[in-house]
Amino acid sequence: MQTKLDRLIEAFCNGAELTVKQIAYRFDTREPNGMLYRARNSGFDIVRERRTNSKGESKSFYRLNKPKVGRRKAA
Repeated sequence: MQTKLDRLIEAFCNGAELTVKQIAYRFDTREPNGMLYRARNSGFDIVRERRTNSKGESKSFYRLNKPKVGRRKAA
C-alpha cells in the first residue's frame, strides 16, 4: 500500500506540476506543505515556480527539478 507521500513523489516523477491546493485535494491531506517538506528531506529536489496570469494573480507550482540535458561549456 502506497502512502500519500509515495503517491505525491510518483506524481512528480511523472511530470506533474501542482499547487498547494491541488496537493491538498488530490492527496486528501491537511498539510500539503508538510508533504513537500518530507519529500525534500527524503532527497527529492522539489522546486517552486511562481507564475502570474493575465489578471496579475500569482500562483506557486511545485515540481520535481530534473537536470537539463544539453551542451556543456568548454573549459
